[in-house]
Amino acid sequence: MLTITNPLEPLNISRRVCAALQQAGGEHNARYHATARRRSEETPPLPRSQTVSFGIKRFPTEFETAYQLFLIFTFYFDHACHDKASIDLLTFACMKILMVCLGNICRSPLAEGILQEKAFKAGLNWSVESAGTNGYHTGDPPHRLSQKVAKINGIDISKQRSRRFVPEDFKTYDKIYALAADVIDEIAYIAKDRFDGKKIDLLMNELYPGRNMDVPDPWYHEEPAYHEVYKMIDRVCDAIIEKYAPATARKARLDSN
Repeated sequence: MLTITNPLEPLNISRRVCAALQQAGGEHNARYHATARRRSEETPPLPRSQTVSFGIKRFPTEFETAYQLFLIFTFYFDHACHDKASIDLLTFACMKILMVCLGNICRSPLAEGILQEKAFKAGLNWSVESAGTNGYHTGDPPHRLSQKVAKINGIDISKQRSRRFVPEDFKTYDKIYALAADVIDEIAYIAKDRFDGKKIDLLMNELYPGRNMDVPDPWYHEEPAYHEVYKMIDRVCDAIIEKYAPATARKARLDSN
């Protein structure tokens, strides 16, 4: 049996947010225990092994942690989220990002693997996925040279499978990165009226804002082209981490190096 002494510890949020949640939990616990003491004079308590008293109702012991967390988060979102810094931390503590190229077997699988690895090392609860616009390779693994180059750099992308971009992706993901300008054109054609220009950008604009650079397609080239693509994506993914990562996660990553 695993005993969790601090139920907030597994949450991937900043120390500041954790402190606010824990403080809120303490305040709620104090209020409910006081209420419970007052009501205990009126109603004989049931055995501890069967229930836990919160004063208003009696809940089975196994619901104690879940109920306390509900109270804590209710308090936090009523109070702490009015602070812009807290909102920023919550926004970027958990993001869903989609990398998109044409076939989803060369460039975007590398972008998915690289950014997901960097986010994990930075302690960020990000979900990074990829897709393609043409659907020619649906269900296929990444190109063998993309897999090789990723593996050389310590990243396994072999379990990825190609899929086609769909209009619903604009609703599912917080940010969509296109690997080239023609990919944005294809996405706009697929999405039609569901295209959201505020959610999409060229990937390289995160490193070189406004220059609208493409990540070249290595499909028609030999292995050296895949290494060059990897280097480009690796640099821009560092820029994304630096831009969006909470300060605490960034500091933890620097301390580990």
